[in-house]
Amino acid sequence: MRKIIFALLLGAFSTVQAQIEFAPAPKLLNKYDVMDTCQFKITYKLKIVPDTQKKSYTYNDVQILEIGKNSAKSYSYMLYEKDSICTKLNAKGVSNTPLLQKAVLPMEVFVSGKDNQTTVVYRTILGGPIYIYTEPTENIKWTIASSRKTILGYNCQKAIATFRGRDYEAWFTMDIPSKYGPYKFVGLPGLILSIQDNNKEYNWECIGIKKGNNKTTINKYKWEYNNTTPEKLEQIISRMYKDPIHFMQSLGAKVRNETNSGLSMPYNPLEK
Repeated sequence: MRKIIFALLLGAFSTVQAQIEFAPAPKLLNKYDVMDTCQFKITYKLKIVPDTQKKSYTYNDVQILEIGKNSAKSYSYMLYEKDSICTKLNAKGVSNTPLLQKAVLPMEVFVSGKDNQTTVVYRTILGGPIYIYTEPTENIKWTIASSRKTILGYNCQKAIATFRGRDYEAWFTMDIPSKYGPYKFVGLPGLILSIQDNNKEYNWECIGIKKGNNKTTINKYKWEYNNTTPEKLEQIISRMYKDPIHFMQSLGAKVRNETNSGLSMPYNPLEK
């Protein structure tokens, strides 16, 4: 039934515009491995410019950074919210759950302070495969400036760095002496509360800070993963955004394009 609904919605939507947005389908959260105990939970508002030719068109996500004793995890709260609903409904015997109707950053990023490894879980659109890779945590070469400002009542200092093809300006606070930040941004002597690339295409702004407790854990869910590398995953993602219909069809979904125009999703890679 869901595959048929996809085809009908796509046919109606594609008559309006040639660019479309899909998010990953919800997943169950009832099976997981505990990676660490959460000491801080940081909430960021994330704004993404997916099309460099249309700077006024943005994705807006809410990102969570969970900081533990020896590691950190960042993920989309909007996806997590749908996963939580799916898990609760599944426990009641309901199989069809609502989909997220907008694009988000569909990654879970685990940074381990013990072995200096970063693991990325990437969820492709709808019910597509979930990919995973692990790489050495990059030693970002930060330059700390003298500029200061206040964010959410915390004294912050400016730092700049180049990371994976983008130049970034970050604001960190020594009031919370953590080396972590959202995504893969690590290595400053205080928690990153704001970070944005110089082209203003990716922008994380902290909107909330909450202390954890011994009962709050950082979890890695027991989903079915496909092992890959950063290079191979980037090729997969590029193909998915360039032709999402063919991508879904290759997974067995009954999706068709009822217009004569090509359909694509705007894509502006975070790492270049």
